[in-house]
Amino acid sequence: MREVDVVVLGAGIGGSVAAGLMSREGYRVAIISQDAGTKNHLPESWDYKPLHRITNLGSGEKILSTLKKQSHCCFCSADGRRSVEMTVTDVQNKIEIGDLVQVDRNQFDRVLLESALEAGAKFFPMSTLERCEISSSGVATCISKGGELHEFTSSFIIDATGKRAFLSNHLKLPTREETLDTRVACFSHFETPASKVDGIRIVAIEGGYLFCIPISDQKLSVGCVLAERLVDLSASPEKIFGFAISLSPYVTELLAGAKRVLPVIPAKNTQKICLEPAGPRYRLVGDAAAFLDPFFCPGIDFALFSAEQAALTIEEDSALGYQRAIMDWLEESKRSVYQKMENSEWGAIMRLFADPHLPFTLPLMLTQAFTQIVGAEIPLNVGIKAARRAYDLSSY
Repeated sequence: MREVDVVVLGAGIGGSVAAGLMSREGYRVAIISQDAGTKNHLPESWDYKPLHRITNLGSGEKILSTLKKQSHCCFCSADGRRSVEMTVTDVQNKIEIGDLVQVDRNQFDRVLLESALEAGAKFFPMSTLERCEISSSGVATCISKGGELHEFTSSFIIDATGKRAFLSNHLKLPTREETLDTRVACFSHFETPASKVDGIRIVAIEGGYLFCIPISDQKLSVGCVLAERLVDLSASPEKIFGFAISLSPYVTELLAGAKRVLPVIPAKNTQKICLEPAGPRYRLVGDAAAFLDPFFCPGIDFALFSAEQAALTIEEDSALGYQRAIMDWLEESKRSVYQKMENSEWGAIMRLFADPHLPFTLPLMLTQAFTQIVGAEIPLNVGIKAARRAYDLSSY
């Protein structure tokens, strides 16, 4: 039996940051993870703005090493013969707060995990959660690791299991859920002899698009977003992915000789918010608390904020304070998007929607690209309406 103060489920952004912050405050923390802390993720965009307490984790320079500025995006036809390219040149080539960056999530997560371990947290990777009981007196957790059972007693438990949302399901907490759109999406990673793609490449196909994004010099993330009408929903992710690739001679040729190094993973297509993300003995952070339409809620920002608030409110013993902080943040995030849509110039809008994984992004960026090509000024509100209309049409 191990006695700790806090058990953290999951070693992603939210789990590692919460564990690191609490360890630095003197709490005995155990991080339990199904993997080794190196999950495969889609390449992710972030409007770089680390929170104050996060910078105190002492890994600022290491975090910067996992980021790079987004500079090049190419939209092309399925055969690769026609394209529109967008390039952003930064003469300083220095990442500053507020810059839009591409995040290597595997390295980013690892840096945060290492920071938590340096602060004193204990890590139990490759573990399966067997039992979890929360009572008024504390939390009892049992895991299996390497064929052996390990039991923990703690005062608190933090759920950072992502979309799996272990505690939400285990405790049958009330949730609000809705479908994001009428599309099917999945992705995988490939190793190639050398980088064949310079920057982000979006390839138009019937009823959707493919994206190809370099992860490293020899690793490529490839995914598809397709209208449901084109897909056999009973088919496996591998078959859906293979069908999407077959619609583009260009991507088919691009992947010739490449080695797939990750199973095809379906992307979650529902928004789910836990309405009770905190209780006397627990906190839910990141996607476990709320997986939202990423158009309105930057995932990295929410993971960092919720982890910070979890550590803070446990210190203050205020579950209600945590719940209010989370709900207020989600509403403010949505309001902020609407305000920027109404008040910003094209440049700011481009920065806001520069993640090609969002269905809304493709037509919006294309609208801006064609605006530049024809040399005409398209009013912001007209561009947004045109983008939304293009998105709606391509979803059916």
